[in-house]
Amino acid sequence: MDFSSVAAISTPYGRGAIAIIRISGENTLEILEKVFAPASKKSIDSYRAGQLIRGDIISEDGRMIDDGMAVFFKAPSSYTGENSAEIYCHGGILVSEEVLKAVFAAGAAPAGPGEFTKRAFINGKLGLTEAEAVINTIDAQTKDKLDLARSHRKGVLSAKIKDIYTS
Repeated sequence: MDFSSVAAISTPYGRGAIAIIRISGENTLEILEKVFAPASKKSIDSYRAGQLIRGDIISEDGRMIDDGMAVFFKAPSSYTGENSAEIYCHGGILVSEEVLKAVFAAGAAPAGPGEFTKRAFINGKLGLTEAEAVINTIDAQTKDKLDLARSHRKGVLSAKIKDIYTS
């Protein structure tokens, strides 16, 4: 597994109120520090992990792209089990693409489809049935399918399988 940092826009493509750019990997904090300047002028690592921070999102050439929020999650207490972060910007197509471009310029590589869940699985944060349930949650078209996916994400199926093998 390549443990380089990856990033992607995690919200649907298009125009909306906000867009979320997710970053995960060992260099996440360094990347976030290059593209996000807290309004408080304090360093990002001085905040409690998981705390939402208000500030400016900065391009590679130092210009302000947008004002927004960011949150940093320290490994292993993140979805992927790695250092990870999310940047919240206004949800226009151009602004979210510019933020992602800045994140790439700061050292992240593009994340592949399902990359964050794959990393969570590899790092032991999710079992296989829980990882598969993530896409089932996203694709659910009925309340019953959503309920089933939710129970699988919570490990109900894994627990039943474990019981069969340990009985």
